[in-house]
Amino acid sequence: MKRKLLTLLIISLLGLTLAFPSGASAENAISFLITAQGVADDKVIVNMTVNNAKDLYGYEARFTFDPTHLELVEAKSNLSGFSISPKIEQNEIVIAHTKMGNVDGESGNLIIGTLAFKIKKPGTSTVTWKSIKAVDHNLGHQTYSLDKSVSAGSTNVGTPNSNPGIGNVDNNNLYSVTVSEENLKNAKDGKVVIDIADGTRNVLFPAKAARIIGNNKLELKFKDLSVIIPAEVLKEVQDMVSSDELEDAKISFNCIKASADEKNGLLTNASNKAKAKITAGGDIIEFSLSVLTKKGEERKLTKFNKQIIVKLKISPNAQKELLGIYFISDAGELEYVGGVIEGEYMTAEVGHFSKYAVLEYDKSFADVADSHWAAHAIKVLVAKHVVYGANHTQFLPNANITRAEFAAIVVRALGLKATGKSSFTDVNDKAWYATIVTSAEETGIIKGRSKSLFAPNETITREEMASIIVRAYEYKTGIKAKATAAQNEPFTDAKEISAWARDDVNAAFTLGIISGRGDGRFTPKVLSTRADSSQIIVNLLKNL
Repeated sequence: MKRKLLTLLIISLLGLTLAFPSGASAENAISFLITAQGVADDKVIVNMTVNNAKDLYGYEARFTFDPTHLELVEAKSNLSGFSISPKIEQNEIVIAHTKMGNVDGESGNLIIGTLAFKIKKPGTSTVTWKSIKAVDHNLGHQTYSLDKSVSAGSTNVGTPNSNPGIGNVDNNNLYSVTVSEENLKNAKDGKVVIDIADGTRNVLFPAKAARIIGNNKLELKFKDLSVIIPAEVLKEVQDMVSSDELEDAKISFNCIKASADEKNGLLTNASNKAKAKITAGGDIIEFSLSVLTKKGEERKLTKFNKQIIVKLKISPNAQKELLGIYFISDAGELEYVGGVIEGEYMTAEVGHFSKYAVLEYDKSFADVADSHWAAHAIKVLVAKHVVYGANHTQFLPNANITRAEFAAIVVRALGLKATGKSSFTDVNDKAWYATIVTSAEETGIIKGRSKSLFAPNETITREEMASIIVRAYEYKTGIKAKATAAQNEPFTDAKEISAWARDDVNAAFTLGIISGRGDGRFTPKVLSTRADSSQIIVNLLKNL
């Protein structure tokens, strides 16, 4: 009976294809992706990906290719079950696969199979996924017309820091270059720099690269991005193959741009989840780092023991103050990485590869009008994930801020990390602010209300805030903050400022970090608000 069902299904798969419209526009609609992965100068692997699959029991997939450039050497399904040998007629390939028995089909995001091609001669060549017939476990089926293409080809990189001379290709395609051992031996100032031609999306280099470059870093410079890979990470990849496999294995680096449709979908999901306006400040790029064996087996490195530096190009019309580099999950969840703007690029360190992008994070609150005196500062700090709203719609700008909350803002703004434990007896190790207070305490930025008490839940005064800000400035710049003679005691209520805070208040005023209330008074004992603290932190960052 099973043999009969299998035969019927294969006949169904390879029989007459009935086309049904696939115009689903829902967020979880099925979608398809084709990518190419260079293995060596003479071989390329084409991956077939189905996203949001529902009960995929079997499939028939049709492809076209250029037989003058490529020769199919293997077709493999990644799903359990039975596959028939591929049918090849001139420039068309048809493959089919089915599960066996009374079981449900596969669901989710799946790499359903691969095609391995031998490259017969140099140059670009296109593989096109023309269509797929998807079959469920009840033998119901739907045909999707795709016409999704990917470039497959190979070339060798020339001399280091020179353009390999590859022509431009479509952003969604992947074109491969190979970096030789000789290229990796040319280190300067602690780095081996390889310039990669525009359009290239896959770079191959020897798996023993860590051994070749020694303690140097490897920088791959593309037109629109750069990555700096420490030797320690290359060693991690190298260790994923045995000593017998090492000589013939290659490390593969991919950076694939999201298509316009994928980009729009990810940004829409991200905006909905964040309850903010999320726009692209550049391309969304999926990075991967893996080792490829001579047999074509790929082993991915998903996390790094030492961080890789990623440098992404910024769109010229982006609002730079609202930009940051983010990791984007397939579900549209955002993880803020940070980032420093360097000319036309934004740079950040990452501990794993996936989809990353420079995004503009524009969050508004119902209780902060555009005309509010601190509106811009609040928007900037929310975009940097230094401050957060009380909820999705309210910021509560006039609410007082506690000493722990202000310490958190300073620590996030400066990117500080704790290495020990707080000495304050009222800072519980399990409190949300424990590591924050410890970070600020270790750097000398904060002090307690006494030697043993920090008073984390007490509200902070304006003079306390001024002292903390000055110490933060001095820690970050290494410069002693001082008031000029002309600006010593600039406030009419200077006598109300505590003696221990007077120099800090005057210095902060000189730096332009704090200001008075408009009537010449500083009001040192008045409790600070969330709006006050936001504006002062932005003023601090401008001075660093």
